[in-house]
Amino acid sequence: MELKTVMETTDPMLAQLIKSRLDAAGIQCVIDNETNPLAGAMSTRIKVRQEDEELAKELVDEDASED
Repeated sequence: MELKTVMETTDPMLAQLIKSRLDAAGIQCVIDNETNPLAGAMSTRIKVRQEDEELAKELVDEDASED
């Protein structure tokens, strides 16, 4: 199964917030580098299944526009 990146950030807390938002919408996702102790210094990517990519990007963009 190929996973698609819908967001990239160096903020691990933001990544967790977006993951929670996607989970609440029924979209399964994974966070790359989640357990890496240097996660705050490296890019963290949120990935979803290809069939969920479009909706996930819409939700990520919606959250970004609320800031």
